[in-house]
Amino acid sequence: MIMWEISSGNTVFSDYKYDDSSLTIEICLKELRPNILKGTATCYAELLNKCWDKDPNNRPSAIEIHETILK
Repeated sequence: MIMWEISSGNTVFSDYKYDDSSLTIEICLKELRPNILKGTATCYAELLNKCWDKDPNNRPSAIEIHETILK
């Protein structure tokens, strides 16, 4: 989510109330993710999607993230 905020310049899910448990349900159970903005570099968009994978075992390590960002 931090990567999305950096790429968009906006706060993720700013249209939701953060004290509202419905946001937690949307993210955890319904896999709500922000839209990747048009113009985002393909490698960065792919990395965002990998970071958001429901299965933590499929998410990239900090080293993989670092290496991708340095490319």
